[in-house]
Amino acid sequence: MPVLTGREPPDPGVRGPHHYFRPAARWPALTALLTESPAFGLAEELTGPGTLEPPDQVQVALSIPPFPSQSRSRAGLATW
Repeated sequence: MPVLTGREPPDPGVRGPHHYFRPAARWPALTALLTESPAFGLAEELTGPGTLEPPDQVQVALSIPPFPSQSRSRAGLATW
């Protein structure tokens, strides 16, 4: 992910969740993490052989610390 985050880094003030959505055709290695893992075959066992297609897009989800809920809990505030 250094290539993606290096080209398009999150804004300096971003904390907590941050997401990138990209066309799967441009990131075949990310698509392969799903389609070439046991997870894809296990999912097809539930839905039926040949019923699942590779995704059209991939998501890279980051969690950038410190998280807002951690800041509130440290201050003695509710986290919900």
